Formats: sequence, structure tokens, C-alpha cells
Amino acid sequence: MAESEQRYLDLLAGEVRAVVGDEASHGMRHAVNTMDLAGRIWRAEGGDLFVIQAAALLHDIGRVNIFSDPSHGRRGATLAREILDRLDIPTDRALICLIIARHDDQQDDPDAPIELSVVKDADRLELLRIAPDYLELNRLTTLESLRQVSYALSLHYPDGIKTREVTATIEQARKILKDRRAQ
Repeated sequence: MAESEQRYLDLLAGEVRAVVGDEASHGMRHAVNTMDLAGRIWRAEGGDLFVIQAAALLHDIGRVNIFSDPSHGRRGATLAREILDRLDIPTDRALICLIIARHDDQQDDPDAPIELSVVKDADRLELLRIAPDYLELNRLTTLESLRQVSYALSLHYPDGIKTREVTATIEQARKILKDRRAQ
């Protein structure tokens, strides 16, 4: 990554922290974990890494209710556009805002940009922090996200990676991955 891109990501991280703080479920930890997971998925799936990282950091800045907030994507896209413009971030701002607006869509669009799929899957994987069986693994759209289930679980359960619940989640991901490869 170019030094200038890292500088811009650091600026964006500061903006995100100012908005979401350290709230337990969707605060800064969630934003950083989502960005990390998105980078891991990107390595296999491709797309514009800076767009993916920026969108992953910013994706929940419009959230006002930590549990159910169906409009947070649209609010977040508006707020993200203001931040991106104010900081004069040299990237595809429209794509970042599209990703933020649609990252929580229940329907998956097969024609969506890969960057959207990567961020959606990373955000979904980060949900494993709540509980290993919380995430419906069939909702992950990229093959690489299924390969990253073990890593995502290790972020949240470093001492419990061998528990029955965690092991069952990993086995389920492997089965889905195998079934999709066979298609």
C-alpha cells in the first residue's frame, strides 16, 4: 500500500472513531476488524483495495441503533460522502458511498461490484464475534470469505477455537465451500 493511501486511511479512521467511538458491537473495533477481514478477502477476490478498506472503515458510521437500523447504510453513505469530500480523498468516492449504502442489503446482486461483495462478506464475518453460530454462513457470497471463517473465529475466540460450537461453525463453512466448488 502506498504511504499516501495509509495516511488517508489513518485520517478516515480518526473520523470513524469520532463518530462511533468504542461502542462494543459497532464501534471502532468492528470497523477495524471488518477492514482487516476485507483485506484478507481482497487478496483472493480482487477489486480496488483502497476503496474496500475505506468503505469497510466507514460502513457503519450512519448507525444510530446498534441492533436494528435498516436506514443506517443510506445515512452512512451521506455522512461518508461529506467526510471524503472534506478530506479530498483521491479515490472513487461514489463507489465507496454505494458500498456503504448497500452493505447491509439482504438481497445479493450478482452484478454488484466485487468491492461491495468483499465488504459485505467481511462485515458478515465480523458478526461471528457475537457467537459462532450467529452468522448464516450461506449468506457469504465470496469463496474466500468462507476460507476466512477460521481466521475470523480466531480473532474472537483465541482460547476457544476448539469448542464444539466453534468447531461446528468451521465444519459448516468447509462443507458450504466444498459444495460451491462442486457446482
